[in-house]
Amino acid sequence: MSQQVGITMGTPIMSAIVTATTAGAVSARAILHGVTVAIAANAALVLLGVLIAVVFLHTRRTAVYA
Repeated sequence: MSQQVGITMGTPIMSAIVTATTAGAVSARAILHGVTVAIAANAALVLLGVLIAVVFLHTRRTAVYA
């Protein structure tokens, strides 16, 4: 389910970032810059998700006494 939500939300969000960054320019350099910014934003969100998962899913190890 979360993969479907990620795909459904990720593509339009990245497209919006590219469009906002290029500001209507159609040169290859502007499009490349927009895609680069969108990928960087996506990578930052992934790293944030990993950090949140590590913090909240961290289990404490308890000593086992026999």
